[in-house]
Amino acid sequence: MCGACNSTWMSQIEQSVTAFLPKLVKGHHVLLTCDRQEALASWSVKTILMLQHTHLRSHQVVIPPADYAAFFAAKSPSALMQVLTAYIEPPGRGSNLEATVQFLAENRDMAAVARLMWHDDEPAPVDMHAYTATLQIGYWVSRVIRVGAPQFVAGLSPGPAMRRYALTIWPAGGRPDWPPRSLADIDGLIALARSLDAGVDVVPPGASQAGQPAQWPL
Repeated sequence: MCGACNSTWMSQIEQSVTAFLPKLVKGHHVLLTCDRQEALASWSVKTILMLQHTHLRSHQVVIPPADYAAFFAAKSPSALMQVLTAYIEPPGRGSNLEATVQFLAENRDMAAVARLMWHDDEPAPVDMHAYTATLQIGYWVSRVIRVGAPQFVAGLSPGPAMRRYALTIWPAGGRPDWPPRSLADIDGLIALARSLDAGVDVVPPGASQAGQPAQWPL
């Protein structure tokens, strides 16, 4: 079973990033076209799903089995996910940057999201799973935000300050230049976590024209 996946669609995902992912890992400039954003987001989710089973046992309860099934079916992130990419100098900087890998997956408070959805008369969540997962390889950082309410995910956006440090690649859009500003200027990787803990700009469906973003902490 593993061989069938590894040699077919998973291999295709790997091939889709071979031309530019090594440049990201080494901190080189890359133009992220929509195709590259989609490929990078899919590779990020695929890798994070795998890493959950190679790291601490406690992390293996963070990502639900349903997300594995959904990714297998779609071969891409789901509508319950947002994927960001960022830049930071790796610890212990050396010649073998690819060996610098950090991974962390954390549960988030889906109950709080459900209460907000109910308060705003939005549809009930699809499920009660919410988590964030962060992956760093060399200079390149990927962050997956997964929330069990597609309407909530559709409104997620890095706050005004964070947009200079984190680029949204799922859903894909535009042609941003990578790297953005270094996370080292704002407390490193923990700044990504704090951007959610403190609340991020969210524009609920239908509210963007009114210019009234809300603070939605996770």
